[in-house]
This record gives sequence, structure tokens and C-alpha cells, in this order.
Amino acid sequence: MLQLRKLYVDFVTADGTVCIAYVTRVRAAGLVFAPAGLERYDAHGRREVVRGRAELVLDHEPNTPELAHLHLVLAGQRYLLELSPEQAEPAPSPNAPDDFVWRVKAARAHVRLTRLDGGAPPIEGTGYADWVELERSPRAMRLARLHWGRLHLAAGTVIYTSLERTDGSCWRAATCWPQAQPARARAIEHWSLRSGADPAQHVLHLEDLDA
Repeated sequence: MLQLRKLYVDFVTADGTVCIAYVTRVRAAGLVFAPAGLERYDAHGRREVVRGRAELVLDHEPNTPELAHLHLVLAGQRYLLELSPEQAEPAPSPNAPDDFVWRVKAARAHVRLTRLDGGAPPIEGTGYADWVELERSPRAMRLARLHWGRLHLAAGTVIYTSLERTDGSCWRAATCWPQAQPARARAIEHWSLRSGADPAQHVLHLEDLDA
């Protein structure tokens, strides 16, 4: 029996630095694990990873106030992650298959990361947050391939997911949150993915983004 809950946040700074933060809670074989981590990739491709725990206990799906201030303890250092959603309406999420939950908590947000013991200035940028729950392992779900991504564009934010199973079935969803308010988020009907030159990469083609 496996139960996984995961809160994921990422953001991109003005100089191209990408930061990823996650908080998880895993229950397996009667044991409970609650790892957290922070990854930072600068514009030159250098990677920094620190791991530890979060003060937020994931015994439920976090609400917006809880997302506003996340405290992390990583490698003995304390961090504060602040998230301020920019879209006015709650982020609608596509209907995922029955064996897992995926909800967009903030399609587009201003994110600020501060190391509370000093030593480095805060970093901030445009980001995203989602929530995932699994009640079975990816193997038990017959998961063969998963593509996920989000694009922050001048016109809005696009988030897409493609989940392929070993039996050949596929679930796909893409949504656009327009930057201009009060326009509402809408599903993107015509889009496709194809493999890039690097097997680890894929190319997204959107046909009706401006519709």
C-alpha cells in the first residue's frame, strides 16, 4: 500500500535562474516519510540541491493561506517560500484519471525565496504550484510515460500534461490562463507533443492558443 502527497512549486527569475521546491509525504509498508527539497539551476546550467524537511505537515491538501508562507529546513538552513497567485479566479484543474489527483494550486504566481539565517539575498520570480496525490505506485498504475510542462507567456500561462499507460491508453489535458483579466481559464482542444532531438525533451505544438 502506497500513499503519496506532494506539493510542488517552481519559479524563474529575471536572469533565467530556475528554482524548484517540493514537500512530500509518503506512507509505505507502515512507515511515513516527509522529505522536502530545493533545487536551483542558474542560467549557466549549474545545479544546486539541498534536502531536508518542511514545517507544513501534508495531512491534507493545503489551502491558499497555507501556500502563502512555507517554511523549509534544508541541510540545517531555514528557508521561507512565499507564494502570491496572480490570477484572480481559482485555478481550474482538468479531470484526472480516478487513480490519482492532480490540481493546479497557482497557474501563475509571484514567488519569493528567503534564507532566514542570512548569507544570501532573497530571490524571486514568476512561478507555479500544484498538488498531487497517489494511492498506488506508478508501476501499479501501469504508467509508461508522463510529460508535463508549463509556459509563462505574455498572453497568459499554459499548463499541459500527457499520461501514457502500458496498455496504450492516454490521458491528456492542456489549459490556458489568460494574463488579461477578467478573462477566464479555458481548455486547449487542439495541441500535440512530439519527441525532440534529445529523448529527454519534447516539443509542444499549440494550434488554438489565441482562439
